Amino acid sequence: MIRTKYEQTKIADMPAAADAQNTLNVFSIETVDRSGIFRIPGDMYSKTYKLSDINFAGVTEDEQKDLIIGFSKVLRSIPCRFSYSIANEYVDEKSFYDRVLCKKQGDKNDHLRDSMNRIIRDKLSDARQGLYQSIYLTLTIKAESIRAARADFLSMEGAIRSAFMGLGRSGVQGCHLSVLSTDERLNLLCGFSHASLVGKKSFSYQEAICTAQDPLTVISPAYMQFGNESFSLNRMTGKVWFIDDYPKSLEADILTGLSRLNVTSFVTVNNELLDLAAFKQEISRKYMKVGMKIEGEKQRNRNNNDYLSDASQKLLNEKEKLDRFLKEMDSRDDHYFNTTMLVMVLAKDEDELARVEEKLKNFAALKSFSIKGCFSRQREALNSALFLGVQEFKRVVNLSSSCLAMFIPFKTQELFDEGGIYYGINQLSQNAIFADKKLLKNHNGLILGQSGS
Repeated sequence: MIRTKYEQTKIADMPAAADAQNTLNVFSIETVDRSGIFRIPGDMYSKTYKLSDINFAGVTEDEQKDLIIGFSKVLRSIPCRFSYSIANEYVDEKSFYDRVLCKKQGDKNDHLRDSMNRIIRDKLSDARQGLYQSIYLTLTIKAESIRAARADFLSMEGAIRSAFMGLGRSGVQGCHLSVLSTDERLNLLCGFSHASLVGKKSFSYQEAICTAQDPLTVISPAYMQFGNESFSLNRMTGKVWFIDDYPKSLEADILTGLSRLNVTSFVTVNNELLDLAAFKQEISRKYMKVGMKIEGEKQRNRNNNDYLSDASQKLLNEKEKLDRFLKEMDSRDDHYFNTTMLVMVLAKDEDELARVEEKLKNFAALKSFSIKGCFSRQREALNSALFLGVQEFKRVVNLSSSCLAMFIPFKTQELFDEGGIYYGINQLSQNAIFADKKLLKNHNGLILGQSGS
């Protein structure tokens, strides 16, 4: 079937294996390069970057508008398919407490350290202890070889990094872009695929080369089964939803609300950059199609001797909207995307998954949009929700860079210095604040609080 260039962007990617007969075929990865680049089906290559969070929720409304405008400029600087994800990942609780609790020194002050540790444990049990939120950006390009892909990624990184740093203004620190190495990227997948299992598995690319080991055998889960509505991973249950009906007016806290979960989760926004000429041609084609329908209705009215009636108001409004949209495309310097939003959750059991789903649906109703489960496409949706760069599940909506910027992934800057002093809980992210003033140029500090507190 002949498809236009625009219609081709709505076709989902083909999985690496048509039917996953074993856990080795779960993730759509063909080869792994030492530079952190994955080769995925269709001669495509992907690379993942970690984004530092910036203070968005704690600034004024005017500053938030400036950040959204700046983020739309960042989106216009990305010349390829991309996705960004907000990941809630659980870290090992024992190692987490080893990092944050005061170490005993065997002196007379150990009882004070025990008292401080009890306070920290109590506070962290009320908050989200061990839950670490990260933001990832994944770029996907089509290239002839891994060498060509490396060169293409390097040529894009400079402009994209500068655009993210440009988000900083009026005292707001810019966003830092750091490349995930092969080990970091595979260990993130390994941490997800081995959730709930005793013993932490890790991957070393150099060790795999020396032992002639396949990376997929390391990161593949021990047990995984996909159903129509959910999937099972080891001893846990997961599900992937997609945003089905978008609100008429977008709000900047939608991604933040979807990611405010006390379970392992990924909120991913997949974007396919549209060719502007092909998109204009598609809109013009729809405009002519609506015009033909209007003329057809007028002709039917004349055949029925009704010379005063016009076409239906619905068709007239649709033609007016398309005409206005075409004029906006000519007058504005925007990029346009086919966007799919996915939410993946990993819960301890079916009851917890049902509670999370109810919470998500309540938030969606509050923000005037709806979410639906990826029925019978859980495996494809899982690959699309992770930071692999594939889009095997698509339910697209056309968004301009100005509209897409409303789905801003930033929330608040975290302060977590290794060996720092506990200062309290960040009220925006519910994460602990640990600061070490010795790392600053000036060690002085000022603590403000209510008298007697």
